[in-house]
Amino acid sequence: MKSCKHYVLIILLGFWMLISGCEDVEVMTGVPENVKKIRITMVAKSADNPVFLSALAGAEAAATNISDKYSKIDIEIDWRTPKEENPSVQAERIVNAVNDGTDAIMVACSSESILTQAIDHAVNKGVPVMTFDSDAPKSKRFAFYGSDDQKIGETVMDELAKLIGNKGQIAILAGNKEAPNLKKRVAGVKKAASKYPDIDIIDVFIILKMQMLLLTWC
Repeated sequence: MKSCKHYVLIILLGFWMLISGCEDVEVMTGVPENVKKIRITMVAKSADNPVFLSALAGAEAAATNISDKYSKIDIEIDWRTPKEENPSVQAERIVNAVNDGTDAIMVACSSESILTQAIDHAVNKGVPVMTFDSDAPKSKRFAFYGSDDQKIGETVMDELAKLIGNKGQIAILAGNKEAPNLKKRVAGVKKAASKYPDIDIIDVFIILKMQMLLLTWC
């Protein structure tokens, strides 16, 4: 959870520098005049995911810290994350945020192809976009901040292999099959698994498929 808050702070600093450009920024010494309101729209994957709730808390804390530290800046976080993961809803909310006059957007992409169009639309309208957690590398976003997801998958497989003595049957439990970061993690597991000839991957179970399997067992 701490890492989520940390990278959101970095994202906000990046947006602040991009939007502020070369304007002089003064450290707060008294009551500011002519405060510039900056609205940053945040579109994570799902509003009920603790990871993204932590990211929201980090974004709001960072916005407050920056606003308190510098005069002429007041940052507002505009939370437009769908309740359940849905890339089409994410894309719609990005378009709506642009129409509502947001200054910048940060998004965790549930689908690279669907979100690329929405991101490019925002950038073409003059709104900078940064991705976090899950990227759309072919879009016009100016930066991505996240982990090396394939390396994570490889590390998980290597650690699991140690626990089962480098042999046995395993299953991969993944989330949204369209999410770019989760695709890379699954690919990382499979790549590392190729080093262990006595380990057999039964299947890759996505969330909905796994829920149905559990219901069948029960």
